[in-house]
Amino acid sequence: MAGKETKASDRGVDRQAAPGSLLRDERLRRDLTIDQVAQRLHLNRATIDSLEQNDFDALPPMTFVRGYVRAYSQLLELDADAVVASLSDAGAKADSEPLYGWVGGASAPPPGKPSRLREAKMLVAIAVTLVIVIAAVGGGAWWFTQQSESAPALAEPEVDERTKEPTEEPVNEPTESQDPEPQVPEQRTDSPEPTEAVPSSALASDSELAGTAAAAAASDADEEVIPSDAPVVTQPEPQATREPRADDASLALVFTGESWMEISDANGDRLLFGLQSEGEEQLWGQPPFEVVVGDVNSVVVEFEGESVDLDAYARGNVARFTLGES
Repeated sequence: MAGKETKASDRGVDRQAAPGSLLRDERLRRDLTIDQVAQRLHLNRATIDSLEQNDFDALPPMTFVRGYVRAYSQLLELDADAVVASLSDAGAKADSEPLYGWVGGASAPPPGKPSRLREAKMLVAIAVTLVIVIAAVGGGAWWFTQQSESAPALAEPEVDERTKEPTEEPVNEPTESQDPEPQVPEQRTDSPEPTEAVPSSALASDSELAGTAAAAAASDADEEVIPSDAPVVTQPEPQATREPRADDASLALVFTGESWMEISDANGDRLLFGLQSEGEEQLWGQPPFEVVVGDVNSVVVEFEGESVDLDAYARGNVARFTLGES
C-alpha cells in the first residue's frame, strides 16, 4: 500500500494543460474548497477563482501571478516549477510596465495612485500640525504680552502718589519765608527736615521703580523664552518613491502571511525593513542585495523573474543570503 501512495509532485504535471485547470483538479481531488485554499494562502476568493479559470486579465501583473501559482502549487504538493512554466503556454502576458505593491483582488490599481494618496495624507497631517503649533505659539505670546502690559499699569499709581508727597512739602515752605524776619531762623532750623524726607521718599520710590522694572524685565525675558521653546515639534518629511533606473535589478516579493524582512542594496540603501503582512512588494536597486527573511514559509521571492529557493538558505524558518553577486 505504501508504494501506491505518491505525492502529487511525484505523479508529474501535464505541461500542456492550463495551470488553472491543474490547480482546480488537484484541489477537487483533495476535497478542498476555494474558501479553504484562500484562507491558507491569505488571498481572497476572487483571486483563487480567477487563477483556476485562467482569467489573467482580472489578476495583478504577471510577477505576482507567478507567486500566487507557486504558493498554490506548493500547498497542493504539485511541481511548482512545472505549473509556473505552463503560464506562458496558457496565454499569460509578461509584465511591460513597472510594478507596484498590490493586495490580490478584482483588479489592479493604477500605477502611482497608492504613493500619491499616501503623500497627500502626509501633507494634510503636516499642515494640520503646523497650524496647531502656530496657533499655540501665537496664543502664548499674546497672553504673556497682556500680562506684561497689565503689571506696570498696576504699579504706576503707587509711584505717582508717593512722588507727589515730597513735592508738596517744599511748596508750602516758601510761603512761610514771606513772614517777618524774626521767623527766618525758625525756617532755617526746620528746613533740614523736609530735605531729609525728600531723599528717603525718593529712595523708596526708586526702589519700587527698580522692582517694577525688574518685574517688567522678567516678564519680557519670559516672553522671549517662550517662542524659542515652542517650535520643538518637527514633522518627518514624506520620503519620495524611488524610480527604477536602467542598471537596477528587480525583486518581487509575495507574502502569504506575516514575516520580518530586511533588504539592502549594494549602495547600502535599505529597500525594505520591518514586519510585512500578506500582499506583494516590487523593489529596485543596485545588486548585490543583502536579504533577511524571518519566515520562509510565508514569503515567495523572485530575482529578475527567477524564483529563489529559500529552503537552500534557511536555518529553521530564518534565511540570510545575498542575491546578484557577480
